[in-house]
Formats: sequence, C-alpha cells, structure tokens
Amino acid sequence: MCPEPNQTLQSEPTSLERGATGNSLEKTNATPALPPERPKRRPNILPKIPTPDMRTATLQARLVNAGVPADPDFINGLLGQLITAGDMGGPTDDLEISFLFSVIEGYGPRDMFDAMLCSQAGMLQGTISRQIRELNRTHDPALRDVAVNTLARLVRTFATVSDALSRRRRGDSASVSVGHVSFNEGAQAILGNVTQSQGEAAPDEAAPSLPLAVDAKVVPMPSVEDKEPVPVPESRTGTEE
Repeated sequence: MCPEPNQTLQSEPTSLERGATGNSLEKTNATPALPPERPKRRPNILPKIPTPDMRTATLQARLVNAGVPADPDFINGLLGQLITAGDMGGPTDDLEISFLFSVIEGYGPRDMFDAMLCSQAGMLQGTISRQIRELNRTHDPALRDVAVNTLARLVRTFATVSDALSRRRRGDSASVSVGHVSFNEGAQAILGNVTQSQGEAAPDEAAPSLPLAVDAKVVPMPSVEDKEPVPVPESRTGTEE
C-alpha cells in the first residue's frame, strides 16, 4: 500500500525515547523540596497579676501595718513621695508604686528613719533597672560611657543604703579609735587605744607628748623643806634721811 502524498509516516517511539520523555515529564511535574518545619514556640502565658488597690486609705494602712510609725504628717508625706517616685507615665504605674510599698513591708521598719531608708532602697532599685534599659538601647560610645558611670554610682549608692539598713538592724554604732597618748584634766595620762562611741563628747585635743623612756633612772626632785629659809631684807622706805 503506497502512502498518499499528503500523508506523513508515523513510527512508534523506541524504548530509549520513551524513557527520556518520562524522565522529563517527572522532572517537570516534581514539586521543589520544602525546608524543614521549625518547631513552634510555646506562647508566653504569664499569670494575670491583679491590679493593686491604690486607694489612699488602703496605702496608709499598708504603711502602718508594715511598722511605720502612725504619725499622720509622716505617713501622708511618705505616701506622696512614693506615689510621685512610682509615677512613670505608663499603664504599669500602679505596679511600680505597689513595688515600693512591698519593699517597706518586706523590711519591716522600726522607726521613721528605717522607713525612709527602705523607700530610698526601693526607689534606687527602680532607677537602676531603668538605667540598665537605657544602657542596652544606647549604641553611641560616648553616651554608653556616661550611662555606665551613672549606673556605677547608682549601684554604689544602693549598696551604701543597704549597708546602713543592715547596721541599724544589727544595732551597730560607729566608733572612733585614737592611737596616741593624750592627757586630760589633772595631768592623768591615758595609754593605749581610746574608743569613743557615737554621741559622746570628744576629749580636748592635747599637744603630742614626748615618747616614754624605758628603764630610765629616776632622779628625785629636791625638797623645798630641806633648804634653810632665805632671810628677807626689811624695807628701808622712810628710814633713810
């Protein structure tokens, strides 16, 4: 049978051609590999902190129950200072103020001076935390040096206040030791260290004394009674002509 002039011959593809065509189709239809799925982070679920009671009567009661002397002028003045220090101009001001009150409650002041030191410690802690945040956000070297120096001064001041609170709780008092010989009234010498407690009157400062001689020979002073009395001449006023 002869093919017609317009008819083209069609031959079946060989096995190699079928394999090549199949591989190309598989590559075309294949989907790209996806990166491994990252583990999902667990949401940070913080416990809900109740809003503190900021009524004046409640805050006054907290100070009195903590041990602050129930003096109206002192209570109201300290209350205003704590609220002013905790006012950061944000939604968490109540938490900041309540923190200052909790510092006083945790220490349990015994008098007004303790209450003032406790409030200063709480205020310094808040200032230190804000200074650290400012330092972390500063990238200029000059400004970082200023922030570091300020932070160091705040930390030293906080340590000084904490030490003062600890010494008051232990009942320690400052003392002054004198390591030289001094003389008081009556020419009585005091040898050794002299400790003066805080609040006592300091002795009058005396001139430095000569060093004490060891194994020196003692020479007795001559007695006035052993000598004969010296005759006193009579006055010749009015006797001479």
